[in-house]
Amino acid sequence: MICKKCHNVIKDEYAFCPICGRATKPQKRSPTRRPSGLGCVYKLPGNRQRPWAVQRNHKYLASFATQAEAEVFLGTLYQSADPSLMTLKELHEKWMETAQYQDLSRDAQANYSAAWKRMDSIKKEKVRSLKTPQYQQIIDQMVQDGLGRDSCEKFRSLLSNLCKMAMRDEIIDRNYADLLELPKAAPRKKKRNLSDEDIIRLLYAADDGDRDAMLVLILLYTGMRAGELFAVKSSDVYLEERYIIGGAKTDAGRNRSIPIREEIVPYIKFFLSENNQFLCHTPSGKKIDRNNFTKRNFYPLLDRLGIVHTNEAGENILTPHRCRHTYISEAIKAKMAPEALTKIVGHSSYATSVDKYDDTTDLEYLRKEAEKGL
Repeated sequence: MICKKCHNVIKDEYAFCPICGRATKPQKRSPTRRPSGLGCVYKLPGNRQRPWAVQRNHKYLASFATQAEAEVFLGTLYQSADPSLMTLKELHEKWMETAQYQDLSRDAQANYSAAWKRMDSIKKEKVRSLKTPQYQQIIDQMVQDGLGRDSCEKFRSLLSNLCKMAMRDEIIDRNYADLLELPKAAPRKKKRNLSDEDIIRLLYAADDGDRDAMLVLILLYTGMRAGELFAVKSSDVYLEERYIIGGAKTDAGRNRSIPIREEIVPYIKFFLSENNQFLCHTPSGKKIDRNNFTKRNFYPLLDRLGIVHTNEAGENILTPHRCRHTYISEAIKAKMAPEALTKIVGHSSYATSVDKYDDTTDLEYLRKEAEKGL
């Protein structure tokens, strides 16, 4: 072949001209390299109006007409790579990539997303420049907007996670979430558990083929959360051995073995016979949405059966989660072994079951128990 630069005749197998050094074959373009994680600038092949590209972490970011413009843009990324210059938005994005966030339930992620929107006014500020007063202003505004303590606590929880990550990166030296002042909790409306009469009505309805009643009874006799039950797949049901593998939310509650009581065997068989991916599903075969079930199925079912679920103010005092409360409360009254109860309902300790779920208010029961003292 003839070298295109010096025009000397050279052998075809030469990759470079031995006389002038020009490449005789197209060479793979290598990007300008920088320290790992800081990105690079490289030229794209062909005739382009914006041939200079910028990438970071193997992801294309933008292209520019000149190399100088690309370098300037990359320079701004250098600043972002410096933890001390990280903005709140960048810190939040970094946190969402962690296993801690990825393992959260969809509802928990939605709650954190709502809390994050409250930081919109400060998200472009550098983390190191934000102090307690800026975060407290957001809490105060939430209160003025009529939000209660629960929403403020979710905001504080999000901020705590972000501060802990910033502390690990040595951007800040304290957790500002611990210094926030939250509004007092409003008195909680008194809710109730399912009564014996309520359960009998549900059993009659289920025997008549009411699938909504069947679902409620499965919740009641397994002690599962609604979201947990609706996520159970048919392949996780071992009917002959009489148990279900299910559960979520906490390490103690995830993938636990839940016994199938005799009372609900017919209902489990009914749903399994429909050969769906999920054990409990809609009549059309879709996965049940917890919120839709509460509004479209649970309350209409109670109305059909004449089960009172509101107080004098019209507030709902009976919810699907009260099935779990009823199960745990009755188990405690029946003196179920603490270690068995905690494993079935997925609590890390018996104290959690007693403190949060034992709603025993039956006066006659309390009188009998009081006789056992002294």
